[in-house]
Amino acid sequence: MALESGTYLITSLAQPPHSASIGRNNSEDKSLNPKRVVALPPGVQRAVWDIEALGDDKYILNARDAPTAAIDGLIFAILRDEPAPTKWFLKLNLHSRTSYNILDSEDPSKGWIFPPLGGGGTDQIKFGEVSGGFSHIELWNITRI
Repeated sequence: MALESGTYLITSLAQPPHSASIGRNNSEDKSLNPKRVVALPPGVQRAVWDIEALGDDKYILNARDAPTAAIDGLIFAILRDEPAPTKWFLKLNLHSRTSYNILDSEDPSKGWIFPPLGGGGTDQIKFGEVSGGFSHIELWNITRI
């Protein structure tokens, strides 16, 4: 099911109760360096995404008006012209019909991965090899608002 351009929420299925909101951190430095896309902590206002449909099931995902890209195995919002934004392929999970894998349109074997819970790691969304299946750390609810 193709999404139309518009405003959406992106949440992860990996963090019970399936409502980890994904977005840019509310406290960022003022530089134009790429900004981390993270799992926001509970109680933080949900982040709004602008999704731009490009056709052929390709999309630009914008976090606070900045397109996203994969850099060194992590997802960032890009504030400058480089690197170019990643064109994402949103693969509908046919089992649930409500969640998606967010995959690189040029290499659909790679996509968004929810960071490991606990263990003191980063809360930043990872980018890497995915199964493209039903793994909860690779599935995202994308809800129009």
